[in-house]
Formats: sequence, structure tokens, C-alpha cells
Amino acid sequence: AGAVVDEALSRWAKLLVQKREQDRCLHPPKPPDNLPTTLCNSLYIRPSYKKLLKLLRQLMRGAKAGSRKGLIVTGTPGIGKSVFALFLLWILGQEEQIVYYDYPVLLGRNRLKFDFTGTEVVVQRLDASVRYDGEHT
Repeated sequence: AGAVVDEALSRWAKLLVQKREQDRCLHPPKPPDNLPTTLCNSLYIRPSYKKLLKLLRQLMRGAKAGSRKGLIVTGTPGIGKSVFALFLLWILGQEEQIVYYDYPVLLGRNRLKFDFTGTEVVVQRLDASVRYDGEHT
């Protein structure tokens, strides 16, 4: 158990942060086979994404000093959370942040840790939540 570095996702994430916005669109690099499908598509960068990013930054600045800072984006299916997650991953990667991405799979959830803080981008697959395998893990 524990974290496992995913080399293919690490290379993809490094290429992602090098991408530039073109005509209000972001075209991610060709994804590896094991990338969550929610992070594969090109996206139109809506003005609301930039407004929401500004609001999220204000919330983070308002957090108590010394407290752990983080955000969880939730909402009804189809509202655009995954597309916004790709936008956030791109922005926060350029800012050399650590980003956790949690997504559903058939019998549970998977969690990825994107670490953009070092000289190399590192993506780890983390043990996440509860998976049904006859036992809780």
C-alpha cells in the first residue's frame, strides 16, 4: 500500500503546465492510457472559471495563518467540476503547487497527487477512500 509514482502521468503533467491558452481554449497533451477520462478533453476557458479562481484565492488568503489550506470542489453531475479541475490543475501546476485529484472508479475512488514543487513534476497514485475487495483498506 502507499503511494506509487506514475511516470506516464508525471510526463503528461509536465507537458500540461507548459501549454498556453489559445483563443480562450486549453488543449492538453495526448494523455496516457491510465489518465482519468475527465482530464483528457480540450476545454473552453469560461470567464466564470477565472472569476471562481479569484474567489477561491480570496478564500485561501482568508484562512487562518498556520492552518492547513485546501479546497474540495463538489456539485451535481454534469455541472463542469471535472473541466474546472483540469483548469485548476493547469493553473496550480504553473504556480508550482501540490494538487490532489480524487475521482470515481467502478468500485471506489482513486486519488492522484500532482507535485509541481520540485525540478521534476511527480504524480503519485495514492491509496484512496474505501474500495470494496471484501475488506476495508
